Amino acid sequence: MAAVPEEQQWNTILRILEKQPDLKERLRRTLFSEEFLSLPEALRVVENQLRRLAEAQQRTQEQLDALMEMQRRNEAEWAEFRRASEERLTKLEETVQSLVEAQEKSEERLTRLEETVQSLVETQKNFEERLIRLEETVQDLIEAQKRTEVQMGYLIKAQERTEKTLNKVVEILAEHSKAIGDLKGEILEMKYRSHPTYFCALVQLSELKVWGLLDGGRVLPPD
Repeated sequence: MAAVPEEQQWNTILRILEKQPDLKERLRRTLFSEEFLSLPEALRVVENQLRRLAEAQQRTQEQLDALMEMQRRNEAEWAEFRRASEERLTKLEETVQSLVEAQEKSEERLTRLEETVQSLVETQKNFEERLIRLEETVQDLIEAQKRTEVQMGYLIKAQERTEKTLNKVVEILAEHSKAIGDLKGEILEMKYRSHPTYFCALVQLSELKVWGLLDGGRVLPPD
């Protein structure tokens, strides 16, 4: 029966502690040592250190993976380099052999080339002789061209004089045509005045039509 009041006392104490945080903190510091109270902070520090250590470990692992990948690539590149070097060495040996054969062929070709050069020397001599004759022919053509140009100059000047003469003839013909037209007009006017009755029927016709009828013989002038 005595346990019930004790439990009630504890409940009362707990309610008081919940309502008074300062009292609760004083009781906690009284019951526990400073080392025990500092454990949560120490745990947080350890957790932070462990987290940083894990991050560093992750970075180290990534760097290690990168180094391993680089090593793998280096090994592959080295294998490829050795294979390529062997191929190049084989090709170089084949090239040397080809050069030896080419040297032999070059000597043969050189002999033939010397013979060809000798033929070219003789051909060059013949060519020079032909070139001299060609130069003489070209010189003759140049002189003939100069004479042709002089003659063309004369022809051009004659053509210009002919064109000027034709232009003057055209001007004279134009002046004559105008004079003839004026003369026809004066003659027609004189006929109008001397024979007014005869031209009554033609009064509606233009001067050009009247002269056309007269020139065509369709209308006879009065006696």
